[in-house]
Amino acid sequence: MDSAPKAETGNLTTIVARFRTKGDPKEFERFFLEHVEWMRRQDGFGAHQAVYLSQDPCTYVNFGWWVTKEAFQKVTESPEFRAHQGVMHKMLENAEIEPCVNLFRVNAGEEAGKREEFAKPLMNVTTFEVDGDPAAFEKAFATYADTVRDRRGFGYADLNRSVRRPGRYIGIGYWWDPEAYEPATAQEEYQALVRLARTVTVERVEHVAWNRAADPEEAVK
Repeated sequence: MDSAPKAETGNLTTIVARFRTKGDPKEFERFFLEHVEWMRRQDGFGAHQAVYLSQDPCTYVNFGWWVTKEAFQKVTESPEFRAHQGVMHKMLENAEIEPCVNLFRVNAGEEAGKREEFAKPLMNVTTFEVDGDPAAFEKAFATYADTVRDRRGFGYADLNRSVRRPGRYIGIGYWWDPEAYEPATAQEEYQALVRLARTVTVERVEHVAWNRAADPEEAVK
């Protein structure tokens, strides 16, 4: 009998996009969120989370979760998408797109509490570069996730494996209580995860927007 801890599996395609604006970040943000409203109505869109770097408000990171990579590719071929991209590119210094496979989405358990019980949350984007066995790293993440889901103040954690760069993993974590983060990452299960990576980069980020796909009635408007 397999008794290994199991995190919830995402089974989605994730597009991680990193943008740096060359003008007014808020102007870019407004247009980007208009673009997101259009994306929400497209077949295969699952959800997105947009953030900006706490230490560099001109740099945004967007996680877009899609049902299949084919659904995303079909949308990118549309005239509407290309027109939106043309406008955004004029606002940007650079843009990096990282296609990924979503491995885990770990949501808070009952013992973690409720979002409204806490003040300002903590959000991080974490990038792992792994040289060794990817299966061992992914199992270690599942073990870690199993220990934090019911930790008070935990919100969610998401892990995605790069399609183009072997050994590269990108995750986004949300902690309702910022004080819960440090003890959780000091525990052995997280340290075991870190030891399997060549480098670990943690970036503090700030929430911009989170949206699911539009409901069917909204999608046909």
